[in-house]
Amino acid sequence: DVVFNTSTPIWETVGHTAPRADREDWKKFLAALPSVEERERDAELDGRILRGHEIVVANLEQLKRVVRFLVSSTFTDTNEERNLFLGDVMPALQLLGRKLKLEVFMAEMRWGIRTEASAAHLTSEICMRELERCLRESVGISYVFIAAQKYGFRPFPRLIPEKLFTELLEKMADKDRTLLEEWFKLDENALPGDDAGEEKKWEGPREFYGTAPGASGRFYVLQSQSKLKEGEDWWPLFERMQVSLRGAALTCFPYETSEEGLRDPANKHFAQRFVISVTEEEFKRGLLWVSPQRQKEQTLVLQRNFKEQAPDKDWIDMIDGKVDTAAQQLLSRQIAMIPPHVPTSTYTPPGDSNKAGLDKQKPEDRAYLRKVCDDFGESVAKSMAQGAQKLAVTRDETVDEAGHHLLFAVVRADKFCDTETTGKVVAAVQEYLSRRPDGSGQAFVVHGRSGAGKTYLMSKIMVGHIEERAGKGCVVIRFLGTSPASSAVQPLLSSLCKQLRRCYDKDEQVPSGFKELKAYFRKAVAEWPSEEQPLTLFIDSVDQLDDSNAGRRLEWLPMSGLSPHVRIVVSTLPDPANAEFQCLSQLRKGLGLADGASASSRIVEVETISEHSKVLTHLLKPQGRTATADQIAAVDAAFRNRTDDDAAGTP
Repeated sequence: DVVFNTSTPIWETVGHTAPRADREDWKKFLAALPSVEERERDAELDGRILRGHEIVVANLEQLKRVVRFLVSSTFTDTNEERNLFLGDVMPALQLLGRKLKLEVFMAEMRWGIRTEASAAHLTSEICMRELERCLRESVGISYVFIAAQKYGFRPFPRLIPEKLFTELLEKMADKDRTLLEEWFKLDENALPGDDAGEEKKWEGPREFYGTAPGASGRFYVLQSQSKLKEGEDWWPLFERMQVSLRGAALTCFPYETSEEGLRDPANKHFAQRFVISVTEEEFKRGLLWVSPQRQKEQTLVLQRNFKEQAPDKDWIDMIDGKVDTAAQQLLSRQIAMIPPHVPTSTYTPPGDSNKAGLDKQKPEDRAYLRKVCDDFGESVAKSMAQGAQKLAVTRDETVDEAGHHLLFAVVRADKFCDTETTGKVVAAVQEYLSRRPDGSGQAFVVHGRSGAGKTYLMSKIMVGHIEERAGKGCVVIRFLGTSPASSAVQPLLSSLCKQLRRCYDKDEQVPSGFKELKAYFRKAVAEWPSEEQPLTLFIDSVDQLDDSNAGRRLEWLPMSGLSPHVRIVVSTLPDPANAEFQCLSQLRKGLGLADGASASSRIVEVETISEHSKVLTHLLKPQGRTATADQIAAVDAAFRNRTDDDAAGTP
């Protein structure tokens, strides 16, 4: 069990007299860490972002200031180490993180698995998702393996690919096949064929997920334990299915499940998941199958081997009261796969032939625990310093703000699904953007109810316009309310003015007062764009501004009398009843339109979603999912019965 003695600080239980952050040896170690030095920005990339010409996601994404790592091990034999990591080391690392402006997280999977998730057999998948998050987000260490003397739990996977499941059933006895067919059901919402594999951007090897090229893409899913009859015990059923599935996998895939195959780093076949432990699955995903550079810089192995060890199920694999030699062999061969360049520390506590485990009353065991905590803490701290150095680029708030909105547009444009109703809006905006100057000099307004898809539609239009411009002029984008600098009119105008000043290489400093900002912005829009360097300004959701400086009155936004080289596209919600600031009415007023007047060339409504089945299919496909015919029929019925009270007319 995980137990903290609240009367005695955990560091005192291993012989320390002060928290790690207050110890002289820790302070000396931190003082020796290399200082973080800022490096110059990429001026060419900054220029493309400021002018709205950069739409490559990798160039727009900013690394998160996060060090997040999973500690992977069996649980019952590493409680002492894990508890000390949390109670002694992590507080000191979090203090260092504040200094380096990093968030530090240790993924601790002993807690947080809800009972219903466990009953639905999701524990392993939750662990793997957390590991993938660490691999995806961490700028420092991402995986720590405590290699002890226990191989661990070897469950069969909850999801089994359709084709593979069928092959396994063919190798089983009738009674075992009947049991598996009772407990595993085909997920008909998974995309069939290669579509799933092509669309899903897996974090790990596709083969290991069962979506190799040519595979079905559909899975059989283990049903929840809630399916058990009253008084029925899960574990005897589990053991029967485990034996049947493992035996069939060994028969169907003799190399992939053999010791030679399991130790082949190139073998990523799904069948091995019927043989290996959860801990080895984490090991392969977090250490073995990552790049050599990541192995060197972002993984750590702490290997503990007792010189003597009394057999005990909490400290070594046991079966029928004896050491499980097959599991021990799997463990030793797994550890032998650790690449030589992976940072590894080895410990050999004396142990006891008459008593299993660690005893903090023994000086030797306390010394081991102090040493492993020091090595763990110093390794993570070094990786934090390296991560901080990766992020040490001179801050440029103007570029960061412009990049945030560009990335926001690119990500949503990629998910956009065109329909008949959205096609009309896109055509109208594109006609406005490409129109030769006609002297009207007016902006263009897109409006529609919440849920109509205005932001995704605007994103698609923005990215299409950037591509069409091919690096000419300036395209400035803002999605209001998605950043601190776009939530109130004064910081919004300040960031817009700073971006325009640099786009057009002007010397005039941006003022700080709101009245002066309005004048500066109007001058920039009116005078700086030219035929060679036109300006397109997109502002999405002006209704999202707060009430400061009467931002939603929109008096700061020029809607008429624009230069022939300027295009402005604005989106908003319809006017809410009895609201003080009614953005759509203000925009119409800016266009010189009377209430209720028609103006199809300058203002367009995003209507209720059309081709809903097409949209649903489009949204599900990137997740490797689809809807069945019955589900589509239910959606069709809901749309037939929708009312105006539904959000944007969408049931």
